[in-house]
Amino acid sequence: MQKLSKKTEGFTDSVIRRMTRIAHKYDSINLSQGFPDFHFDPEVLEDAFRQHPKALILCNPSNPTGKVFTREELEFIASLAIKYDTYVITDEVYEHIIFEPHRHTYIASLPGMRERTLSCSSLSKTYSITGWRIGYVIAPPEITECVKKVHDFLTVGAPAPLQEAVIPGLKAGPEYYKGLVDLYTHKRDIFLKGLDDIGLIHTDPQGAYYVMADISEFGYKDDLESIREKMPYRR
Repeated sequence: MQKLSKKTEGFTDSVIRRMTRIAHKYDSINLSQGFPDFHFDPEVLEDAFRQHPKALILCNPSNPTGKVFTREELEFIASLAIKYDTYVITDEVYEHIIFEPHRHTYIASLPGMRERTLSCSSLSKTYSITGWRIGYVIAPPEITECVKKVHDFLTVGAPAPLQEAVIPGLKAGPEYYKGLVDLYTHKRDIFLKGLDDIGLIHTDPQGAYYVMADISEFGYKDDLESIREKMPYRR
């Protein structure tokens, strides 16, 4: 056998693997392999805030559950963020894909939240340009300065021609966003009807375009087990 290249000898393991080991060691939350809690429990949430985190990551609408947080829920989260002096980093990529009768509320718009919120979004989903990787962060100037410094070490920037190309989308009027919601509502209804017709239990997304299916009736311990059974060569 030919000798393997020695160039890889100096490579370290990935950050994800390293953080997974550390998370297991200290029984902490591993964001790359977390397990969701689908219930909004105010007491459980405040227990998390009592640990004095630096920031809370809020995905609204949620990927992959499709949950849209109500204004009342966001007001409660905001009250905890202010009480425990915590920043809120939002992921609001699906802000324009909200199904009736739900409404999207920017937590940054709530009293006392503008100065402690980093609103993150993307043009990918709203304008169907996922491969372009163009997004933005809205925050107070002092926070934005820190974001720019970190961003400079992560990526130089999106290609200038693509930044120019998205301008027509940003100038779109209300009719565009209404058409977007109508289109995805139509697609969602067709898909959910198909699941209902075959008798598969599922969630009804309030926003975004994800549907969670319940496969417990088929006797699998979890979704990973069901996939491995279909792909035995992966075992």
